[in-house]
Amino acid sequence: DNDISMLLARISRLDRELISSVLVKHSSGIEVLLAPPPTYGALDLSLPQVEQIVSHLRSMFDWVVIDLGVMPDESSYAFLDNADFIVMTVLPELVCLRNTRLLLDQLHARGYGDGKVRLVLNRAGISGGVSQGDIEDRLHVRIHHTVPDDQPLVSLSVNRGVPLTISHGRSAVARAIQTLAQRFAGEVEHLDLGVR
Repeated sequence: DNDISMLLARISRLDRELISSVLVKHSSGIEVLLAPPPTYGALDLSLPQVEQIVSHLRSMFDWVVIDLGVMPDESSYAFLDNADFIVMTVLPELVCLRNTRLLLDQLHARGYGDGKVRLVLNRAGISGGVSQGDIEDRLHVRIHHTVPDDQPLVSLSVNRGVPLTISHGRSAVARAIQTLAQRFAGEVEHLDLGVR
Protein backbone atom coordinates (compact mmCIF):
# COMPACT_ATOMS: atom_id res chain seq x y z
CA ASP A 1 0.00 0.00 0.00
CA ASN A 2 3.00 2.31 0.40
CA ASP A 3 4.41 4.09 -2.64
CA ILE A 4 5.97 7.39 -3.70
CA SER A 5 2.55 9.08 -4.06
CA MET A 6 2.29 9.05 -0.25
CA LEU A 7 5.38 11.27 -0.15
CA LEU A 8 4.09 13.60 -2.84
CA ALA A 9 0.91 14.18 -0.85
CA ARG A 10 3.06 15.38 2.09
CA ILE A 11 6.04 16.83 0.21
CA SER A 12 6.13 20.00 2.33
CA ARG A 13 6.55 17.88 5.50
CA LEU A 14 9.09 15.46 4.05
CA ASP A 15 11.57 14.09 6.58
CA ARG A 16 13.53 10.93 7.34
CA GLU A 17 10.77 9.45 9.53
CA LEU A 18 8.06 9.93 6.89
CA ILE A 19 10.22 8.46 4.13
CA SER A 20 11.18 5.52 6.32
CA SER A 21 7.50 4.78 7.02
CA VAL A 22 6.78 4.56 3.27
CA LEU A 23 9.75 2.38 2.32
CA VAL A 24 9.17 -1.34 1.87
CA LYS A 25 11.83 -3.41 3.66
CA HIS A 26 13.15 -6.64 2.12
CA SER A 27 14.80 -9.36 4.20
CA SER A 28 18.03 -8.84 2.20
CA GLY A 29 18.39 -5.38 3.78
CA ILE A 30 17.28 -3.43 0.73
CA GLU A 31 14.58 -0.81 1.24
CA VAL A 32 12.37 0.13 -1.69
CA LEU A 33 10.34 3.23 -2.51
CA LEU A 34 7.71 1.82 -4.85
CA ALA A 35 6.06 3.52 -7.80
CA PRO A 36 2.26 3.59 -7.73
CA PRO A 37 0.42 0.74 -9.46
CA PRO A 38 0.23 1.13 -13.27
CA THR A 39 -3.55 1.56 -13.02
CA TYR A 40 -2.98 4.96 -11.43
CA GLY A 41 -1.53 6.33 -14.67
CA ALA A 42 1.59 8.40 -15.09
CA LEU A 43 3.16 9.86 -11.98
CA ASP A 44 3.32 13.65 -12.15
CA LEU A 45 6.59 14.66 -10.51
CA SER A 46 8.19 18.08 -10.74
CA LEU A 47 11.94 18.58 -10.74
CA PRO A 48 11.95 20.21 -7.26
CA GLN A 49 9.96 17.24 -5.86
CA VAL A 50 12.40 14.76 -7.40
CA GLU A 51 15.39 16.70 -6.07
CA GLN A 52 13.86 16.84 -2.59
CA ILE A 53 13.07 13.11 -2.46
CA VAL A 54 16.44 12.07 -3.90
CA SER A 55 18.28 14.41 -1.53
CA HIS A 56 16.56 12.83 1.48
CA LEU A 57 17.24 9.31 0.18
CA ARG A 58 20.93 10.14 -0.38
CA SER A 59 21.20 11.35 3.22
CA MET A 60 19.66 8.09 4.46
CA PHE A 61 21.53 5.55 2.30
CA ASP A 62 24.99 4.96 0.85
CA TRP A 63 23.42 3.90 -2.46
CA VAL A 64 20.23 5.00 -4.19
CA VAL A 65 19.27 2.95 -7.26
CA ILE A 66 16.35 4.16 -9.36
CA ASP A 67 14.67 1.79 -11.83
CA LEU A 68 12.97 3.86 -14.51
CA GLY A 69 11.79 1.23 -16.95
CA VAL A 70 12.25 1.29 -20.71
CA MET A 71 11.58 4.75 -22.14
CA PRO A 72 11.88 7.68 -19.72
CA ASP A 73 9.35 10.51 -19.57
CA GLU A 74 10.01 14.05 -18.33
CA SER A 75 9.76 13.13 -14.65
CA SER A 76 12.20 10.27 -15.27
CA TYR A 77 14.70 12.73 -16.70
CA ALA A 78 14.52 14.64 -13.43
CA PHE A 79 15.84 11.52 -11.70
CA LEU A 80 18.48 11.00 -14.39
CA ASP A 81 19.72 14.58 -13.98
CA ASN A 82 20.50 13.79 -10.33
CA ALA A 83 22.22 10.46 -11.05
CA ASP A 84 25.94 9.80 -10.76
CA PHE A 85 25.57 6.97 -13.30
CA ILE A 86 22.92 5.83 -15.74
CA VAL A 87 23.01 2.08 -16.25
CA MET A 88 21.24 0.69 -19.30
CA THR A 89 20.85 -3.01 -19.87
CA VAL A 90 20.78 -4.38 -23.39
CA LEU A 91 19.81 -7.84 -24.56
CA PRO A 92 21.76 -9.39 -27.46
CA GLU A 93 18.76 -9.16 -29.80
CA LEU A 94 18.33 -6.86 -32.82
CA VAL A 95 15.04 -5.32 -31.69
CA CYS A 96 16.55 -4.47 -28.34
CA LEU A 97 19.59 -2.91 -30.03
CA ARG A 98 17.37 -0.56 -32.02
CA ASN A 99 15.55 0.61 -28.89
CA THR A 100 18.85 0.99 -27.03
CA ARG A 101 20.26 3.14 -29.84
CA LEU A 102 17.17 5.39 -29.72
CA LEU A 103 17.49 5.82 -25.98
CA LEU A 104 21.25 6.45 -26.16
CA ASP A 105 20.56 9.17 -28.75
CA GLN A 106 17.98 10.76 -26.43
CA LEU A 107 20.38 10.68 -23.48
CA HIS A 108 23.22 12.21 -25.50
CA ALA A 109 20.86 14.90 -26.87
CA ARG A 110 20.07 15.86 -23.28
CA GLY A 111 23.78 16.26 -22.54
CA TYR A 112 24.55 13.01 -20.75
CA GLY A 113 28.07 12.04 -21.75
CA ASP A 114 29.57 8.61 -22.21
CA GLY A 115 31.15 8.88 -18.74
CA LYS A 116 27.72 8.97 -17.14
CA VAL A 117 25.94 6.35 -19.27
CA ARG A 118 27.01 2.72 -18.75
CA LEU A 119 25.83 -0.12 -20.94
CA VAL A 120 25.48 -3.59 -19.41
CA LEU A 121 24.99 -6.57 -21.69
CA ASN A 122 22.45 -8.86 -20.04
CA ARG A 123 22.09 -12.55 -20.91
CA ALA A 124 25.47 -12.53 -22.65
CA GLY A 125 26.14 -15.73 -24.54
CA ILE A 126 22.48 -16.50 -25.16
CA SER A 127 22.02 -19.03 -27.95
CA GLY A 128 21.54 -17.22 -31.26
CA GLY A 129 22.23 -13.81 -29.72
CA VAL A 130 24.21 -10.95 -31.24
CA SER A 131 27.87 -10.98 -30.18
CA GLN A 132 29.30 -8.32 -27.88
CA GLY A 133 31.60 -7.05 -30.65
CA ASP A 134 28.69 -6.64 -33.07
CA ILE A 135 26.65 -4.84 -30.41
CA GLU A 136 29.48 -2.39 -29.77
CA ASP A 137 29.90 -1.83 -33.53
CA ARG A 138 26.18 -1.24 -34.09
CA LEU A 139 25.70 1.04 -31.09
CA HIS A 140 29.09 2.81 -31.37
CA VAL A 141 29.54 2.44 -27.64
CA ARG A 142 31.61 0.24 -25.34
CA ILE A 143 29.89 -2.42 -23.23
CA HIS A 144 30.75 -1.57 -19.62
CA HIS A 145 29.98 -5.00 -18.17
CA THR A 146 28.39 -8.33 -19.09
CA VAL A 147 26.05 -10.63 -17.18
CA PRO A 148 25.88 -14.20 -18.50
CA ASP A 149 22.67 -15.94 -19.49
CA ASP A 150 21.05 -18.22 -16.93
CA GLN A 151 17.34 -17.62 -17.40
CA PRO A 152 16.15 -20.58 -15.26
CA LEU A 153 18.15 -19.37 -12.25
CA VAL A 154 17.09 -15.73 -12.69
CA SER A 155 13.42 -16.75 -13.03
CA LEU A 156 13.69 -18.86 -9.87
CA SER A 157 15.21 -15.92 -8.00
CA VAL A 158 12.55 -13.46 -9.18
CA ASN A 159 9.67 -15.84 -8.46
CA ARG A 160 10.95 -16.65 -4.96
CA GLY A 161 11.78 -13.03 -4.15
CA VAL A 162 15.28 -13.99 -3.02
CA PRO A 163 18.24 -12.26 -4.70
CA LEU A 164 20.36 -14.86 -6.45
CA THR A 165 23.45 -13.24 -4.94
CA ILE A 166 22.10 -14.63 -1.65
CA SER A 167 20.58 -17.92 -2.77
CA HIS A 168 23.16 -18.81 -5.46
CA GLY A 169 26.13 -16.62 -4.65
CA ARG A 170 28.62 -18.84 -6.48
CA SER A 171 26.71 -18.88 -9.76
CA ALA A 172 28.20 -17.08 -12.76
CA VAL A 173 25.28 -14.60 -12.80
CA ALA A 174 25.70 -13.75 -9.11
CA ARG A 175 29.46 -13.32 -9.51
CA ALA A 176 28.91 -11.00 -12.51
CA ILE A 177 26.43 -8.88 -10.53
CA GLN A 178 28.81 -8.72 -7.57
CA THR A 179 31.66 -7.65 -9.86
CA LEU A 180 29.47 -4.95 -11.38
CA ALA A 181 28.59 -3.65 -7.91
CA GLN A 182 32.26 -3.63 -6.91
CA ARG A 183 33.19 -1.70 -10.05
CA PHE A 184 30.58 0.95 -9.29
CA ALA A 185 31.70 1.16 -5.67
CA GLY A 186 35.26 1.77 -6.86
CA GLU A 187 34.17 4.40 -9.37
CA VAL A 188 32.04 6.24 -6.82
CA GLU A 189 34.97 6.23 -4.42
CA HIS A 190 37.09 7.87 -7.14
CA LEU A 191 34.35 10.46 -7.73
CA ASP A 192 34.23 11.22 -3.99
CA LEU A 193 38.00 11.71 -4.00
CA GLY A 194 37.76 14.00 -7.00
CA VAL A 195 39.62 11.57 -9.27
CA ARG A 196 38.39 11.32 -12.89
